[in-house]
Amino acid sequence: MALSYVGANPIADLSEQSNEAIWCSTNYDALKLAVLAERTWSFAEAVTEVDTSTPTGNGGFLYAIPADTVRVYRCYDQINPKRQANWQRQGSSILTDSEGSVWMVRTDGATLEADFPPMFVQALAGRLAMEMAIPIARSQGMLASLVQLYEQKISAAAAADGSEGRSERHDSTELTSVRGGGYSI
Repeated sequence: MALSYVGANPIADLSEQSNEAIWCSTNYDALKLAVLAERTWSFAEAVTEVDTSTPTGNGGFLYAIPADTVRVYRCYDQINPKRQANWQRQGSSILTDSEGSVWMVRTDGATLEADFPPMFVQALAGRLAMEMAIPIARSQGMLASLVQLYEQKISAAAAADGSEGRSERHDSTELTSVRGGGYSI
């Protein structure tokens, strides 16, 4: 699909020795992860308990982020799973004041392509096409059109994903607890 957007020759296999196949095999994984990282996609969401921590010495605990994680967007502590833990990302770890274990709500980079919804596939193809406009199509003029195409495709995919329907329950203490101040370790 992406190759057709730029008017390039189709490929049957990424192991071909054509410029298109070499470019796609070199860039596909990184661009797939970049599109997955752009927002919280329901199809790629994973909730993972991480129960091994390293004390920091100043009241905080570091939890290793699972290797296949593209992005962590929420953490809950073991003691009160309804309360979001105070946390921040530090490299490949989460720093928090929660001891014991934390639950990370994250985007899973190991999500299989077979699980990608059709609108996400179109958005990914748009991103690939946008990135290959110059190296494959050699067209600066095409780039602006493909940027616009990608923005339309990613917006449509986000709207479709967001309308899937899921509810989150918010405990009233989540909002009142922030009145006491910010978090620092």
